[in-house]
Amino acid sequence: VFRYPRSSVVKKFVVLFILFLPLFLNLTIFSLIFNHEGYRRKIGYIHQDFRLIDDWTVFENITYPLLAKGENLSFIKAKILNIATQLKITDQLNHFPFEISGGEKQRAAIARAVIKGARIILADEPTGNLDPQNSYEIAKFLCSISEKNRVCVLFVTHDIELIKKIPKKAINLGEINND
Repeated sequence: VFRYPRSSVVKKFVVLFILFLPLFLNLTIFSLIFNHEGYRRKIGYIHQDFRLIDDWTVFENITYPLLAKGENLSFIKAKILNIATQLKITDQLNHFPFEISGGEKQRAAIARAVIKGARIILADEPTGNLDPQNSYEIAKFLCSISEKNRVCVLFVTHDIELIKKIPKKAINLGEINND
């Protein structure tokens, strides 16, 4: 979990990548991801502003990464139902993004990033649109995904109270001068 002063998304992840490049170079995961043609499919990204497709239902938005991988529909349905239950969005699966709340959109975006089986998940303020209790639940969910599936989750947030509740390594980048 990283706390970073308000800034652009690109700047956040460039700084994080540069800070952790030496660590990544020594990890097997780095070679698995970047020395393979399908490396983009092994990285999940949770956007702060959801990036859901408005003309698609929540189900279709979450389904997209699995369809792109060529998974069969029965496998996709079972996997989506499982993750939707964990994220408490089963009732929203047949709704369009404009019909659901910001928190529900955020959980749908999280489901889309996690469902594809990414080895690294880059989460840009995944709890920014949630109340404190749901923020904690989502943070716990991402931690459990990290532990169970051996996934590296880079979680960027400004919420110091949330960071204190999560039993994971946290780096406070503090204020960074643009000079």
